[in-house]
Amino acid sequence: MEGEQPFPALVAKAIEDRRRSIHEEDLPRLKELFRVYHASLQGLHQLLIRKGLVQQDPYKSEQKISDITVPPDDPYLESERELTIGVRLDAYDNILEFLNNYFEFRLDALGFRELRKLSDLARYINWSQLTSHSQQPTTRGVADLIGRARGGQDSFASGIISDALGQLARTLEAIQSQIKAITAFKREEYKQVLREQVLPSIPNAAGLNPEDGEALEEVRSRYRSMNLPDPFIPDLAAETLAEMYGEQADARRKEVLDRLRAAKPGNRKKRAGESLHDLLISSIRSLSAASRPLDTISTNLQTNADAAESRAHGLGQRLREWIDRLTNRRPARTTYQVEYTDESTGTRHSESVVFDDFIERTTRKARLYGAFLARAGGPWEKLRAASDEQLYRFIEKELGECHLIHRRAGAIDEHLKSTAAPAERKRMKGVKIELSALRNAIVKANQLKHEYIAKKGEIEQMKKLGVDP
Repeated sequence: MEGEQPFPALVAKAIEDRRRSIHEEDLPRLKELFRVYHASLQGLHQLLIRKGLVQQDPYKSEQKISDITVPPDDPYLESERELTIGVRLDAYDNILEFLNNYFEFRLDALGFRELRKLSDLARYINWSQLTSHSQQPTTRGVADLIGRARGGQDSFASGIISDALGQLARTLEAIQSQIKAITAFKREEYKQVLREQVLPSIPNAAGLNPEDGEALEEVRSRYRSMNLPDPFIPDLAAETLAEMYGEQADARRKEVLDRLRAAKPGNRKKRAGESLHDLLISSIRSLSAASRPLDTISTNLQTNADAAESRAHGLGQRLREWIDRLTNRRPARTTYQVEYTDESTGTRHSESVVFDDFIERTTRKARLYGAFLARAGGPWEKLRAASDEQLYRFIEKELGECHLIHRRAGAIDEHLKSTAAPAERKRMKGVKIELSALRNAIVKANQLKHEYIAKKGEIEQMKKLGVDP
């Protein structure tokens, strides 16, 4: 096959090419994935700490890590859940800190044992199936605490949690895929040692049957006598014998070469994905989905305010308005003293809101977002032509303003209805559905913004490592 070159020589060349690509691409990629995974976990952990849902380990800084280990995952008393999960998350953080700062991601340091430990470490918490019914005690405990963190009216904390969980699940999947690819290479590397060193030392090796236990025992005996560093793996020895001397040897050999060559960077299919620019555009368009809800909010609140003002107008008020019109004097702008609940602390606050300015700003924003949704007109063209930095600053500003509109709209709605007579309150138009739609648009846009941040950080780190992302 492939000229006159023997199979071991062909495999040796393919292995050498694959080894080079692993050093240049796969290992830096795996290290970067663990860094992203750790950063996402830290953000989620800190949120649980701020909300008082986990207790930190007072001895965290005293732990000395010298090897990859997986934290305990044994059952615990429900009364000790906050303390136990807190201690385990601190231990997990320390191990990932060691992994990202001190562990050497080199092929000669990554045997089957180390790859399995990396896989077990990444899968310590099952982010893709984070439920209170999980068979893994730590996963179950984390799920319960996150459920509590999502409770209440803190929609932005819920958005942050959703972002972190999505990032952790995606990164975990990518880590597992990368480990699987490196493990597949290590298997072929191990089998090549058998081809080049062990089998040539066995008399009449061509007569060994891969399905014969005595044949495998002979290979095992010769392997151990050579004092090779890795343990003997019967399954891989059987595969090697089948590829060298089995009835379907030619087909098996072709599969080996195809696997090694298909894994080379030049032969891999690039994953389809949005560019950084497109991610920011998607974030802005997700927020723009609030165009109609914003328009309805401004219309309904204006209608309710007009009804409230009409009821409150007495003879004196109507006389002042008549004088204002005669003298061309600008009438006083309506201002409401409203109350709202701080979502991060749960405390009540009050503020003065100039109602006319609020309606004008909300209506203007609804029109702008409508233009973005239509993908036409001057605003849309300016958006497409903007740089990534300009788009990022824009979405940051818009998210802040929409958050403020959401808070004030709810407070104004509550104020108007609380001051209206029962009969009038029934006739007032509601904005709860629109506020919910606005909140969902904010959360989705915020999620895409964080995805942009994570992807940008990953690309920059890869460039620092000299790897083309």
